[in-house]
Amino acid sequence: MTEGLWGAEAHRSLAGVEFADRGAAQQRLQRMADAAGAPSVWAEWLAEFAHALADAAHPDQALLNFERFVHSVPDGEALFRFLAARPRTIELLVRLFSGSQFLTEILLRHPEYLERLTQPRRLAQPRTSRQFAEEAQAAVAASIVEDGRAVELVALDALRRFQRWELLRIGVCDLLDLLDLPTVTLQLSNLADSLVHTCLYLASAQTGIPIDGFAVLGLGKLGGQELNYSSDIDLLFIAASDASAFQRLGERLIRALSQVTAEGFLYRVDMRLRPWGSIGPLVSSLDGHLTYLRNHARLWEKQALLKARVIAGDPAVGEAFLRRAEPFVFDTAREAVRANVHAMKQRTEAYLRQRGQEWGEVKRGQGSIRDVEFVVQFLQLAHGADYPEIRTPNTLEALTRLYTQRLISADEYRVLADGYVFLRTVEHYLQMMHHQQIHTLPQDSRQIAYLARRLGFRGADAGAQFVTRYEQHCRAIRAVYERYLEENPLPPATPQAPKSKVKSHIERMDPAYTTVFSAEEIARHAMLAERLDAENIVEVEAVPLEDNRWRVTIVGYDYLGELSLICGLLFVYGFNILDGHIFTYEPTADRRSPTAARRLQPSARHRRSAVRRRRSYPDSRRKIVDVFTVQPVRGSVSAAVWSRYAEDLAALLHRLQAGEQREAQGELAKRVAEALRQIGSTATPLYPVDIQIDNEASERYTVLHIEAPDTVGFLYEFTNALALNGIYIARVTVESVGNRVHDTLYVTDAYGRKITAPEKQRELRAATVLVKHFTHLLPLSPNPESALMHFREF
Repeated sequence: MTEGLWGAEAHRSLAGVEFADRGAAQQRLQRMADAAGAPSVWAEWLAEFAHALADAAHPDQALLNFERFVHSVPDGEALFRFLAARPRTIELLVRLFSGSQFLTEILLRHPEYLERLTQPRRLAQPRTSRQFAEEAQAAVAASIVEDGRAVELVALDALRRFQRWELLRIGVCDLLDLLDLPTVTLQLSNLADSLVHTCLYLASAQTGIPIDGFAVLGLGKLGGQELNYSSDIDLLFIAASDASAFQRLGERLIRALSQVTAEGFLYRVDMRLRPWGSIGPLVSSLDGHLTYLRNHARLWEKQALLKARVIAGDPAVGEAFLRRAEPFVFDTAREAVRANVHAMKQRTEAYLRQRGQEWGEVKRGQGSIRDVEFVVQFLQLAHGADYPEIRTPNTLEALTRLYTQRLISADEYRVLADGYVFLRTVEHYLQMMHHQQIHTLPQDSRQIAYLARRLGFRGADAGAQFVTRYEQHCRAIRAVYERYLEENPLPPATPQAPKSKVKSHIERMDPAYTTVFSAEEIARHAMLAERLDAENIVEVEAVPLEDNRWRVTIVGYDYLGELSLICGLLFVYGFNILDGHIFTYEPTADRRSPTAARRLQPSARHRRSAVRRRRSYPDSRRKIVDVFTVQPVRGSVSAAVWSRYAEDLAALLHRLQAGEQREAQGELAKRVAEALRQIGSTATPLYPVDIQIDNEASERYTVLHIEAPDTVGFLYEFTNALALNGIYIARVTVESVGNRVHDTLYVTDAYGRKITAPEKQRELRAATVLVKHFTHLLPLSPNPESALMHFREF
């Protein structure tokens, strides 16, 4: 290997990468340079690779796995040429090689999968259980034709390869944030459903026992469609009548799912939730199981049935069992339910204390995933007879329904939903690494830092940031758990800001604020405003309403261009804004006489830098309260999406905080473009926008009355136009009537002055409509970020 091929340029490119062992890293790169062949190919690839590696959670591991992958393909030079032309694929591989050793091994064993991973639209397309089953059966059929071994072995190996590819596909989408947590767990559950279904048909063909009259129920995380990457699957077998006739069918199904071959295994199967546990018959008759529930079942066995779902076999048998079991599941008095559920959790925690595992137990410790699940299941058992609407096996869906029925408060809903999503995401990333059932955080600080970076925390103190966030969630979840399940539970309480804080909050608002919101809502806004600080610059709270709508409250510091980011990100997440009210704190210390204001105005030469400095840090006196009613454009969403929205919004606002408005808008433009590509959107006509300018209605602000056809993302496009024109938005009322928008905006120029000069008003109309239309077309450009940068300069 020549030094020229390695080169000084490589040293400079990788100078910013934090390797734990830089000498070993250099040796690996030198070996990879040999495989690259031509220096030009190596140099082109290296620039993108260094950029991706600098952002990797574990650069050493990513580099090691990259070297292994290079040597797993027959033509290394062709691989480097392929990657040099696809920088997004380099980023994908670095994320994969750094984030999951288990998934990395799948790709190393099947490097031909790489080309399939470069098709992001197809990659992130969710599948139903039926679609997975059809693809699995096609894979089996193709393998049987090509392989001369026994049909059973060929079929099972084909299913194992199919499962590994799908796990790789889902995991890559997870690592790249193409799928949110509920979608990931649903995809993993749908995959398991399809494999159980396919294996059942194979078992039926092998034993000659028909499936009619035999149902397979999923329990636990599979039943709730919340499966992890390395979960056991809890199954229950129900026969319409003669259970013993299906004994061999059940045994063969378990064998097909759990048998280990050269291609691995499908799932560990847990059958202990059947009547009498592991000593009971493998298959229960419908009537026999109901008799057991009536006469012998303990409460925890009824609790397990809350998450029961028919996944394979004869659906009529399974649904009949679930329907007839309901009276027995919901027949226990509230206090007895509370005592039993709490006692079971206390036994688990005592066991953890004995083993010295009190801290970092994500699944079973205090303030853990199990705390959330037990609160939900306690409330379902206690109220399910009177509120059948809350009977659902999915935890996040159950939380939404409990809130809708007012069985938990808005604060409790937020704490439990946000905490559950956070902890389940941590659990996923722990299990994704080695495909093992790990539920405990690492004790080593370096490993904590690696985990934190995989979860998106950045900076030298990423590990400390993660631990702080983890402990905050645990404390908040535990407080709700104790409120419901301790022996003398406290009445549900909604935290309120002190009256003095509420008063000062109201005093900073326009008088119309108190006519729009109730006293309870205002107190809630004041409390959210009190949580803000230099690090926590925005709070997002979303509660479900009827008709698949959400009420979203956003409280944060005030920045120029903030509203366009809020609205644009709502579009990226697939929401349509139905109505909204936006208020901003009125200035206090900035209220000066016109003469003083003129003295303090910067010269034209310094205005750009002055605006940048003014917006480069949080102004503790200026905060915003934005409240929207939104509805997903397609389908429905869970509470989990709002945690991710809040994190993304905070990241964009931190860029505004740093004075990087153009960069923040460019980043959002790219995401809007990707969202449009995913839904296959093309440009709609550029409809006229009617802007009426009123300087009489408000003493302090110029009022814009906007009327236009309601196109997708209209509010994002229009507020982005105002932001790019340096227009400051203080208050907005959003209203959609039919297919038209009627919005009212209270604005000033960047220095807090009304826009009164006729020529400035003409400029405002022309420039705003121009930029609005530009924003409308921007996502369709090949490089939205570059287009936006050059348009601003133009």
